[in-house]
Amino acid sequence: MLGFDLHGGDGPGRLIGLPLSKAERYIEAISTALARPRHFISLGDFQKLHGKIQHACTALPMMRGFMTPLNRVLGLAPQTVGLATASATRDALSAMIPLLRLAHFRPSHITEIVPPHLPHYYGYVDASAMGAGGVWLPCTRWLPALVWRVEWPPDIAREVRRRNGTVTNSDVEAAAVFIAECDLDHRLSGSPAGVSTHLGSDNTPTCGWYTRMASRAKSRPPELFLRWSALRQRWTRRGPADTTHIPGKTNLFGDIPSRSYDAFPNTAAGDAAFLSSFAHQFPLPSQLGSWTPAHV
Repeated sequence: MLGFDLHGGDGPGRLIGLPLSKAERYIEAISTALARPRHFISLGDFQKLHGKIQHACTALPMMRGFMTPLNRVLGLAPQTVGLATASATRDALSAMIPLLRLAHFRPSHITEIVPPHLPHYYGYVDASAMGAGGVWLPCTRWLPALVWRVEWPPDIAREVRRRNGTVTNSDVEAAAVFIAECDLDHRLSGSPAGVSTHLGSDNTPTCGWYTRMASRAKSRPPELFLRWSALRQRWTRRGPADTTHIPGKTNLFGDIPSRSYDAFPNTAAGDAAFLSSFAHQFPLPSQLGSWTPAHV
């Protein structure tokens, strides 16, 4: 917590921000690097920039969603770091300038940074070449038990099935987490601030990406999902969202909806038949009522 502005008020006043002098100093360092006439900086200078930004992420956790290109360069450890006009590195550094200002002028609430002992809601997700699906269940806050599924458009389904296709299985697994979290925001009717979640996925890379909020994937979609998740989190002021690995054979809550379109087509009758079959396979205790279909 050293080096941050801490506002110890009650309730909505419990804020953490970046001091203006520090934000301005970090912005000046980035701007100086981007203004270099030959569009490159030394590895040492880049490491210093990376350290400053990583420090600021404590006060504004959404910044981690923009770190992937910077982390990638740091892993390669070149002698010089290129900052060409169209480079992903320059794009990420440029994005940090308004975010650093935001870290001062719109401080984060402590519930955006520190999760509760138990999540407010938990669920399971999965994706296949057919589509994605999963469930949401209440933990410490009430929510009807939701089951959802979405069928991929034909072009996405074709690429996932195709060997060496342009869309990988991990791409659609990352999409499933993103869809689930966005849909939950919609279900919360505009009051998701401070809400913390826990999702289970059987895709190890997806769990790692969402835990670190940074991608090591060769493909671009996971990186974009993390950026969009970061922007969504800042807009809604959601709390931490954990994603942990669930072995595939036990992830039936996600696996069955995501692979259901062969047996239950994407029609009103198919949706009704799917819901009936799912409720039969997974009966709920009386206090949770019955499964509610969530149309994404």
